[in-house]
Amino acid sequence: MVITASARNPGDADLWAAMGDLTVHAGDVEKGANAFKQALGLAPNNIRAALGLATFYAMGGHHDEARALFQQVLAGVDAAG
Repeated sequence: MVITASARNPGDADLWAAMGDLTVHAGDVEKGANAFKQALGLAPNNIRAALGLATFYAMGGHHDEARALFQQVLAGVDAAG
């Protein structure tokens, strides 16, 4: 359902982030990371996508990239809160 929605609304960052979550949970981590990247390309401050991609980077040992995204997430939470 989310995949169909993202195909119909390719400019919706929230749908791309949701697709990232779903594909990661289904076991396709690379496809999930690509969906998170797509979401961040559309909305660089999308916390859900940044958190998902940061987790992907951390699990893969890319700690500098993960740290930068985790800091972005924390800054977004501080600004919203």
